[in-house]
Amino acid sequence: MKKGFIAMSLLLLLLVPTSLVFADITADRVVGEDDPAPDEVIVIDDNVEIESGGRVNGDVVVINGNAKIAGTVRGSLVVFNGDVELVETAVIRDECIIVNGTLTGTNQNCTVISDFPLLTGIANRLTDIPSVRPPTRVPSLNLNGFWSKLAGTVGRTLFFGLIAFGIGSALPKHVQQVQNTMQNNIVASGTVGFLTSLAGISLLLLSGILILVCIGIPLTFALMVILAAGISFGWVTVGNSVGHWLVNKLNIQIDNQAVIIAIGTMLLTFVLGLLGAIPYVFGEGLLAFAIVCVGLGAVALTKFGTRPFPAIVAPVGNSDKITAVLETLPDEE
Repeated sequence: MKKGFIAMSLLLLLLVPTSLVFADITADRVVGEDDPAPDEVIVIDDNVEIESGGRVNGDVVVINGNAKIAGTVRGSLVVFNGDVELVETAVIRDECIIVNGTLTGTNQNCTVISDFPLLTGIANRLTDIPSVRPPTRVPSLNLNGFWSKLAGTVGRTLFFGLIAFGIGSALPKHVQQVQNTMQNNIVASGTVGFLTSLAGISLLLLSGILILVCIGIPLTFALMVILAAGISFGWVTVGNSVGHWLVNKLNIQIDNQAVIIAIGTMLLTFVLGLLGAIPYVFGEGLLAFAIVCVGLGAVALTKFGTRPFPAIVAPVGNSDKITAVLETLPDEE
């Protein structure tokens, strides 16, 4: 098997989950001939059908569900943990990747990966909820460990405070856009953030394989930077909510938005770090992970705060009014 084929397959499998940062979660389950062509179709725990004559302008991603394609997919088709049926009229312009599933019908040069333990395990566990087990023994009180963890917490607090102040100064409207999405779509944000974090874990595990095919170092680094930026932006957005809550609670007047974001982010970081440093306190790690997922998902849905979610479609103008105005203009001689 050629190195290029292996590399492209692995790259696509990495890029598709991470592409949740750049795509919308859509409610489309069936795309018919008369339906408007969506840009992307991303469905979790459900099936997708593209009917004959139906068209999707971008990618189709199905996680824990089946896909029946009879229409046209102008992008890639990627199915995790599900089966694919391709009808004779099906057209897939780009890649076709199936992980932990089967392919029936016409062959569109699809790649079926069913014997890759790593990817199969990731696909099977996308909906698993981690459980928190109580400790088997009571931890002993170690003051040295407490002070070292507290020092690390102070350092992280100052670090994220500086990042929050910089983001709040440069991108205040973007932060507000992400915050609005997070507050109004908390379930969607948490789901997208959880899947994107799993994509980051798979990226770390597969980075060694990508390096072996001699193309993984730049791409792995770039994707890790994007993921880290998304996590940091989401964390700062949650800190913005904490900062505004604190200011309103204490009835403090602060006009500088960046200062409010920095204060809230520092408070969020310090409190969670302090809970992690105190013995006999458990669950702060799961709480921090939940906050990361919600913030990262909101960043993904808004593409780093560059647009609202759901996307606002501009109304189509009245063509009759436009024609009437044009008719009042003088004719050219």
